[in-house]
Amino acid sequence: MAQQPKTPEVKLTISPDDRWDQGIEHDPRSEALYGFLAEYDWKFGDDSMGLRAGGDGDNGEALMYLLDEYYAALDSENPAAEPTNSDQPTH
Repeated sequence: MAQQPKTPEVKLTISPDDRWDQGIEHDPRSEALYGFLAEYDWKFGDDSMGLRAGGDGDNGEALMYLLDEYYAALDSENPAAEPTNSDQPTH
């Protein structure tokens, strides 16, 4: 059985408002997870979560900001876990 991942310490890297104002792109992992969840919910969950992204205040954008902070916290605690370019071999 796989080991349960440790939940990173909750701390603010950058506020969602500042991220929005500065035009900082979402972490690609946030976008990928959001995309999967939104499509899965649409296809199999009767759109029960109503996830939407693309505008200020959309719940999908809010979710991606939360995921951005989650991944930033993970990366700060384990720098080796930072995303790699999947096109490049890893050794």
